[in-house]
Amino acid sequence: MKQIILIGVGLLISCFGYGQISTGELPYSWTSEGGGISENASSVIVLPQLNMTQINQEDSGNEGAGGPTRFGFSHDVDISLTNSGSWITTSDGGHLWTVNIISPDALSLNILYDQFWLPDGAKLFIYASDLSQHIGAFTSLNNKGTKEAVHGFATGFLFTNSITLEYYEPANVTENGIVSISKIISGYRYVHDIVENTNNQNADIYSCNKDINCSEGANWQQEKNAVAFVVMGGSICTGALLNTTANDNRPHFLTANHCFETNMNAEQWTFYWNYEASSCNGTASLNATKSTSGASLLARRVDTDFTLLNLLEDPAFNPNVTVYYLGWDRTNGSATSGVGIHHPKGAQKKISIENNTINNYSPTICWGQNCSNGTSPANTHWQVFFDVGTA
Repeated sequence: MKQIILIGVGLLISCFGYGQISTGELPYSWTSEGGGISENASSVIVLPQLNMTQINQEDSGNEGAGGPTRFGFSHDVDISLTNSGSWITTSDGGHLWTVNIISPDALSLNILYDQFWLPDGAKLFIYASDLSQHIGAFTSLNNKGTKEAVHGFATGFLFTNSITLEYYEPANVTENGIVSISKIISGYRYVHDIVENTNNQNADIYSCNKDINCSEGANWQQEKNAVAFVVMGGSICTGALLNTTANDNRPHFLTANHCFETNMNAEQWTFYWNYEASSCNGTASLNATKSTSGASLLARRVDTDFTLLNLLEDPAFNPNVTVYYLGWDRTNGSATSGVGIHHPKGAQKKISIENNTINNYSPTICWGQNCSNGTSPANTHWQVFFDVGTA
């Protein structure tokens, strides 16, 4: 008997159809500079209003044709330590850079960096301007390259429309850090509400989903830990850790080619692990301490709609994350049953079950609006009519 695990990276015909490594400490200015830097001491950058008419038209065409789900609009920016913000000398002789970024109609903000390199001892924090949320510190442990060959980076969500970036260099640090922001994502819908929000048009379509910790998921409690929720700038997708024939737990990650849009930089992707409700029909929230940042591309193919990545931050080194590596084989033919574990449309982790034989899907598949994300020939995917759950 052959059973397959479907991790949401291909076409499924459904029932209808250490964290991101950070220290976790409070921002420097909150504890060392009198409880925070006043807004007057920090340059303010206000992003343009969102054109929701255009955004909704784009989303309707792309998502209806199998493209990745978008939650946020990507603003192209050029913000760095040298061209933006304000510097002050701190009371301990160090240097502190701050910049305030406001997106008036945003529900959340997350940041992509085209260059990121910090010297030992330096720290980057990001916090809501009302001091209600914070992430960091990000340090030299987050460097993916050298100062001479700088790589990109990404930091996760803050659910606010106004954030402050704060970069601190102690007095004994002699090298200058490199922090260059290329994109700021203004969320126009909460990622965890795209399905769950009853006012959302997707809610009824995906109402047959089952939480992974409902009784239907009882036999899949190890395998669920392979699956991650992936944030790719302003879009989201799903994928899973995949073992190698060497059985050496390298952080290889399988996702869909149709998630990998043109000009995407996987160094700027964020992977959220163990994003699930602890009980059946419970609620879950995205947890920055259970995330990792960045990946490099190993292989991708339009025909079979796969992308294989190597994660630049290994989730196995995160004490807050439980990991598992899925197996695979190259056997042709049908499977006697199947299980799908994924984050449909950005929902907390769900499970879908097919109890009957699964066969090849014979039609051609068009990914994205007007096949912008490629076309898969016949017989390259499974055709599934789930008995429990949905795609």
